[in-house]
Amino acid sequence: MSKNGNENSPRGYEIFFNGERFILNAYATGEFKPESVLVKLMDTEFEDDLDNSSGEKWEGSIWDESFINFYDMECVFKFTANYDNGIVLEDEVTVYIVRDYYWLLHRGF
Repeated sequence: MSKNGNENSPRGYEIFFNGERFILNAYATGEFKPESVLVKLMDTEFEDDLDNSSGEKWEGSIWDESFINFYDMECVFKFTANYDNGIVLEDEVTVYIVRDYYWLLHRGF
């Protein structure tokens, strides 16, 4: 609750604690389905080719031990959907990493 004061939603979907795994989901709805969906954590070498888990839903994750040092910063994820007809659609999602000493201590043990 210390992050946003709302007991029903202790933190927004865009707030991550340092060291957490980024769970990635994308939904591709409509008549045409992409052949692939790639997510890149901008300004880093981290990326993931998402798996098509159920028709319209694509899933994956990005994690590295160095993420424990990410804090008080924005991270931009670029989602790129590639279609067999050559169309490429892109979207970006920004999340904010907060430093949380409880989680930092918890991960230290």
